[in-house]
Amino acid sequence: MTHQSIFNHPKDYLLQAFKQHDVVLLAEDHAVKTHLDFVKDMIPDLHAAGVTYLAMEFGASEDQDILNQLLTGKTFDRNLARQLMFRYNVRWAYQEYLDLYEAVWRFNQSRHKNTPPCSVTINI
Repeated sequence: MTHQSIFNHPKDYLLQAFKQHDVVLLAEDHAVKTHLDFVKDMIPDLHAAGVTYLAMEFGASEDQDILNQLLTGKTFDRNLARQLMFRYNVRWAYQEYLDLYEAVWRFNQSRHKNTPPCSVTINI
């Protein structure tokens, strides 16, 4: 017997989960490009659904204000993003996480200005 899902795509499942819950945890194998690409691709849909915060365990909480400035600034400073990642822990300074920061920044550049920016909360 096969199981028939009501969801056509994992993004549908995730968006439905946020309709039912305030917090949804995504477990990902660290630094797997396809997993982080999924999250990056979901940013506009999540924001449209009212999700404005992404939380991740990689980063030093004392750098939160700097990261917020990076993600909402006029330009994306890749060197600063790298510094933030390496300052936290060089073992987790993967390109895929830097790409996620940049994807959030890109989204924030294009979002309607009357909506809150997308943020990444680090070291929860």
